[in-house]
Amino acid sequence: MNMPDIRKIMSENKIFAKKNYGQNFLTDFRVIEKIIAAAQLSSQDSVLEIGAGLGSLTYSLAEHAYNTVAFEIDTRLSEMLKENFSADKNVEIISQDFLTADLNKYENYKIIANLPYYITAPAIFKILEEGKGIKNAVLMVQKEVAQRILSRPNTPDYGAMTVSVSYYGNTELVANVPPNCFVPRPNVDSSVIKITPKKRTLNSEEEKLFFTIVKASFSKRRKTLVNALSSFSELNISKIRATELINQAGLDLNIRGETLSTKDFENLAKLLK
Repeated sequence: MNMPDIRKIMSENKIFAKKNYGQNFLTDFRVIEKIIAAAQLSSQDSVLEIGAGLGSLTYSLAEHAYNTVAFEIDTRLSEMLKENFSADKNVEIISQDFLTADLNKYENYKIIANLPYYITAPAIFKILEEGKGIKNAVLMVQKEVAQRILSRPNTPDYGAMTVSVSYYGNTELVANVPPNCFVPRPNVDSSVIKITPKKRTLNSEEEKLFFTIVKASFSKRRKTLVNALSSFSELNISKIRATELINQAGLDLNIRGETLSTKDFENLAKLLK
């Protein structure tokens, strides 16, 4: 099945992108090919698609995957997709906000999405926190978000989101995507990233501390780690205890959170437990 003519579909069905859903429909087949390749899709794979839109990706998923469950919040589009894919037994269109979906129902699947920018962070963390059976996730996001996720310690883009995502999985850049690959054209550049889950090293108590420490460390970037941790009310530790903790971790007392690796934060959580 070839990629549909998105502009033609919009014209014939009098469909306009809805700003409140952050709709920008992908029109470049070369980008779709890169997404499919990055996901390493085979005829044995099950896929969850987030934000099917007008089916740009869905048509290719129908060809490459064993089965596809595609979420679309906009009922205008989901009803049209249900009709268009009525003959495809390996495609299920669900008229639902992905953020309300129960991911426990799905096992051993891959996620592919052209994420609306306004739900990018909630969607990514839902995938990582709730998606126990996920093999990988290939996601179209705003380029600025991709830069934050992919950044390295001691760089301007490095922050809480970087560390939090990297705790759950290994990240890589698949492609940068210019505005002219969408209808309507967004005002920003986009990027496709891939997240491959990895084994978590912390128990539930340690995880809670980990994310609190990360939040504290980046809440005031100019503060030293000692001051950031001891002044963060959710941690409730004294400056003396924060100093002891950093010494135990073998870190410099003048260090700032922005220079720590994810492993460093994990170690701090284990020591503070």
